Amino acid sequence: SGDPTVAAADPIVVRKGEKKVGFVEIWSGKGAFTKGCAINGIKVGDGFDKIHFTYGQYWSLHMMRDQIRLSKLLIQLEPLVVHMGLPCKDMNRIGKRQMTPETIQQNRLALAVAQHQVMMKRWVSLEQPVGSIFFSWDEATNEFGTQTNPKVPWYFFRTDGCQADQKNPGTEEPQLKGQIIISNFDLTPLEH
Repeated sequence: SGDPTVAAADPIVVRKGEKKVGFVEIWSGKGAFTKGCAINGIKVGDGFDKIHFTYGQYWSLHMMRDQIRLSKLLIQLEPLVVHMGLPCKDMNRIGKRQMTPETIQQNRLALAVAQHQVMMKRWVSLEQPVGSIFFSWDEATNEFGTQTNPKVPWYFFRTDGCQADQKNPGTEEPQLKGQIIISNFDLTPLEH
């Protein structure tokens, strides 16, 4: 009702004929999962991230206007699977380990997307580094539970960078860099 930033986000810019996709990546970074899905024949939507211009804009997903626009697009695209590489710079072991108001907004968006996917009987996953304070944030534990006591329908999986042939950029040695992925579907094969 009169918010010009929300009105400016409409109409939603979508490629002609794009509807119902198999996979969408939010906070997509380099878009590795999106590329992997596309290579394997899965219909993908463009990723959403502040560093990529998709659907007519760069995405500042801590801002309400972009969250509303993303929500509308997710409803339109009906992705079977959403993966979220939630930004971790404020929450991980080498970061500030303190949530800013922007971080909380992003986290709440991630929770809302996860809840929506479950409600629509679709799949969702969310990743954070091992040791992230996201896993002890009350709103996250209220939804997902914990790694040792997950709530239905959630699972917690741990992967390490060396499993994906990640290398330390300085030494080129295999990089451990553990990640925890929360999902409502079985990702056990990623752990081995």
